[in-house]
Amino acid sequence: MKMEKPGSEILAVFERQVPDRPDVECKMMFGARGAWVNGNMFMGTFEQDLALRLPEDARAELQAAGGQQFAPMGRTMREYVLVPRTMLADDARRAEWVDRAVDFVAAMPPKVKKPKAPRR
Repeated sequence: MKMEKPGSEILAVFERQVPDRPDVECKMMFGARGAWVNGNMFMGTFEQDLALRLPEDARAELQAAGGQQFAPMGRTMREYVLVPRTMLADDARRAEWVDRAVDFVAAMPPKVKKPKAPRR
């Protein structure tokens, strides 16, 4: 199964929504863009969608507004919801959801990098 690379429109949406915070880091992952705080991802692009990591109550709220459970290649990522495409054009409304995602993830313990395995 081949994944579609994010297009310029969703990448522009992503760039507009990255919070201006010193603890936020953006990087590429599997040909898509992601945003992390303390080593934990809170937002990312997938194909032509934007996914947010949210607490359970916010996930239910966003899904009630038309968001879908994020399940790339059929594998459900429990804490992630795709932002409804109708919301992608509304920067202010979408910013509220991104703020909720970054606050949720910023409250998590920092991710500790695993040491690299020795080469054989």
